[in-house]
Amino acid sequence: MSQRKLAELAKLMNSTINRIENDLDNPNFETLKKLAIALEVNKELLLIKCGYSDMPEEFIYIYDRSSSFAEKKMKKMFKMFNDIIDKLILEK
Repeated sequence: MSQRKLAELAKLMNSTINRIENDLDNPNFETLKKLAIALEVNKELLLIKCGYSDMPEEFIYIYDRSSSFAEKKMKKMFKMFNDIIDKLILEK
C-alpha cells in the first residue's frame, strides 16, 4: 500500500506517514488508532508493538480467538484465566 493510500484511509497527512516510516517521528496514541483502523489490524496489538502498552501480546491473541465462543463458554474461559492470574499474583 502506498503512503498516499494509507494516509487517505487513516485520514492523516501523507507527510505524517512518511515521517513515521522513516523513523523521524513516533506516532501518538490517536495516530496509531487511525492507522489500526485503516490497516484493519487489532489496535491493542498495534499499541503493544509500538510500546504504548505493556500488556502481554498473548492476552490479545486469547481475546481475539475467544470472541467467537458462545457466551457461556467465554465466561468459563475468562474465569479460568482470572483464576490463573490471581494464583500468579499471590505466588509473588
